[in-house]
Amino acid sequence: MIRRLAFLRSRRARVLTVLPIAILAMLEPSPAFAYEYSVTGESDWLFTVEDDAALVVIYGNSNRSCSEPGADPYLWLYDSSDVLVAQNDDGNHSEEQCVSSKIYVTLSAGDYRLRAGYYPQQQGLNYDGPDYVLLTDFLFTNASPSTTTSSSSTTLPTAENGPSPTTTTPTSTTTSTVPQTIGPPTNLALTVDYFNGTVTADWDAPTSGTLDPERYAIGFGLNDDGNAGPYGVATGNVGDENALNTAYTFDASYIETLFNEAHGLFNVAIRSDNDTEARYSSWTPVQSTTIMNMPDVVDNQTYVVDTATGDLTFSWDASSDGFVDPSHYQIAWNDTGNMRELEDEGAISSTGNFSQTSYTVAYEDIGSGVRYFNILACGSEGDCHIGETMEIEVSAPPPPTTTTTSTTTTTTTTTTSTTTTTTTLPPTTTTSTTSTTTIPPTTTSTTTTTEVPPSTSTSTTTTTTTSTVPTTSSSSTTTTTSTTLPPVVTVVDTTPAVTTTTVAPAPTTVPTSTTTTIVATTTSTTEAPVERVTTTTAEPSTTTTVPQPKTESEIIEEKAAQVVESIDDEELAETVFEVITAEEVSVEEIAQLTQSESFDDLPQDVINAVVDAINDESDDVKEAFEDNVDVFAGAFDEYVPSGSVITVAERRVVVAVAATAAIAAAPAPGASSGGGSSASGGSSRSKNR
Repeated sequence: MIRRLAFLRSRRARVLTVLPIAILAMLEPSPAFAYEYSVTGESDWLFTVEDDAALVVIYGNSNRSCSEPGADPYLWLYDSSDVLVAQNDDGNHSEEQCVSSKIYVTLSAGDYRLRAGYYPQQQGLNYDGPDYVLLTDFLFTNASPSTTTSSSSTTLPTAENGPSPTTTTPTSTTTSTVPQTIGPPTNLALTVDYFNGTVTADWDAPTSGTLDPERYAIGFGLNDDGNAGPYGVATGNVGDENALNTAYTFDASYIETLFNEAHGLFNVAIRSDNDTEARYSSWTPVQSTTIMNMPDVVDNQTYVVDTATGDLTFSWDASSDGFVDPSHYQIAWNDTGNMRELEDEGAISSTGNFSQTSYTVAYEDIGSGVRYFNILACGSEGDCHIGETMEIEVSAPPPPTTTTTSTTTTTTTTTTSTTTTTTTLPPTTTTSTTSTTTIPPTTTSTTTTTEVPPSTSTSTTTTTTTSTVPTTSSSSTTTTTSTTLPPVVTVVDTTPAVTTTTVAPAPTTVPTSTTTTIVATTTSTTEAPVERVTTTTAEPSTTTTVPQPKTESEIIEEKAAQVVESIDDEELAETVFEVITAEEVSVEEIAQLTQSESFDDLPQDVINAVVDAINDESDDVKEAFEDNVDVFAGAFDEYVPSGSVITVAERRVVVAVAATAAIAAAPAPGASSGGGSSASGGSSRSKNR
């Protein structure tokens, strides 16, 4: 408002100082603005200048005073190369034409385009602004104005006796002009191909107008405003092979080069061009599509089964064919079928996020039976692309092998057999000279003691021989030979032999007679010992010591202590410990935790422990958590939000399933085209899946 008032004051001052000139100017003829056009929204108006150095004047009139509401016109003028020639905001401003605009320019012969819009900048074709009018002294070629030309003659006074005056009656002529026109394209549609990282615009030829297109212009932009700018390309030059193509493909690298990213709201509008007649249609309504931050699916996916554990190890190659490179991966599985067709989101199980291109899923997490696996490639914002389904028969691992140690005890028993043979010879009597012999009686006793080791049983025969000679003249001698085999184990005998001697009584005289006694011969034969071996096998015995189990609270506190070791902030570490170990987490504890300045710097394992602690809490606790934390930021994939029964990661999978299903249902894009002289960045790549 300050700018407007200053302008008015300046204008009044100029009128006072140049009043004589202004009066003269009022007497001069004014240009005839015979054509009036109504502007109902931001729009393009086309015209042709036939001669060089032609003065062109165009008014954009608000037709209102500054005390009335209404339009604030703004005009931009472009040549046939879309170079800005002139622009104006308030060139025709007055108290009766508040903030009206005016183009006053000398032009060379050629084709021109006027953009009729609104202060302060272009909002886009078909922007619905307040109405105002355009005044010109020429025809716009893409409109059909009503042209009114008025002329009049006045009877002039003559001298006395002069000729009679001539009176001309005013006439009014109305002429309707229908210029050649060209219609806009129809049925514009956009298709996003996440496998190859492309967006294809497809349309049909115009169904209106008197001229056919010679090529098409394509305006496009990546913004949240739905604006198909600021860039434009063409299907080709007039007469080129691709000039009349009704499809155009943008690839990810071209989009990223222009906008420094390749995802977001992509907007496109199309125009029909006939350069020969310098006729151009209006732009189609803008069509928009969202390019998700989603990479291509993985390549060369395989798996290996560990027969000992039942675990499955998956591996694959990353693909760079999509709009973005993968940020992380997930592995999902179910026991029903293709996850893209599942309606029950709770039937899908999945791993957490990881960045490597190989991952092992434990048998304990899968179970036995037929399972359907998918590897998901995900962008940095959590948009995941589902890979091909792998049907796998999962079997339980074999039972563990038990090793038994046997102990064998061998006992050796040696038995000694003794055989005694006695031979008695008949007596023989011999008469001889009698003699008397006194033999003192002798008694000999020998004792042998042998110690046998416990593991050896040895039978030993001990023989004691006592010979007594009577006081008669008869003498009898008996000889016994005893042989004892040594035991298997050598024993040193340290027991001394005991010898007993008995002194005989006084000698007795025996009558003279001779008696000869043939002593019987006794032969003792000892057979070789027979060794008998007895083997006893003892069953192994196993002793298992079962440790005293820890209580649940001890286990929780021990794990919590390990988790908080990595937290430098002691106060935050204490709060995390209380949340993890509490039997029931309070809203106040969650608020204290999430409002800590160091909360966003917590390591992932600490965040996982916190999420695990509050997943089973009430919705009040979860809502307090969600008030301070963006649970969809990527670090809280295992969190189950309030009012939900699935994790954030599983919800992303379901969203990706819906997006992929929509892609699969889209019609195949038409033939893609490259640009002509304009930079197109087009691509016609295809990829077999």
